[in-house]
Amino acid sequence: MKSDKLARIIRGRSGESSAQWLSTSFVAIVALALLALACSAQQGQKQLNGDVASPPHSGATTDADKMSALPKNLPLRILSDVPLTGGSTRLDYQSLDSDSGRLYIAHLGSDLMTVFDVNKQMIVGDVKDLKHVHGLLAVPELHRVYASATGTNELAVTFV
Repeated sequence: MKSDKLARIIRGRSGESSAQWLSTSFVAIVALALLALACSAQQGQKQLNGDVASPPHSGATTDADKMSALPKNLPLRILSDVPLTGGSTRLDYQSLDSDSGRLYIAHLGSDLMTVFDVNKQMIVGDVKDLKHVHGLLAVPELHRVYASATGTNELAVTFV
């Protein structure tokens, strides 16, 4: 009777013994470790072969300099550089309304939320006086954007 009770404790929900579970887990962990090791070795080899561009050496950086610092095999490129209201300090979370093509950007450092049209590549406007605006969530189905103003511990709701 004691051995039957012990067997139920050791067996998992699927009836697999702890020894089977342990050996399966060990194999999975070793496989993941080998995969991680292989990936890091491959990345190191790419850097040795010069697949990653070296950073610029001049004092001023341009968009071309920024792009040259990216790995050559990534499909990234700068589409445009748009100055935002309030400068570029303390930008926080963003939320995209894919239906309207509007990106809502929390500008924590300037206490405002910037509305950016991704299709026209232009600023639509700003919602001001959101003290330390932090998190944003656009909900297209409700035609609303929720913003947390952590400076005043408020949740601001904007109807769009």
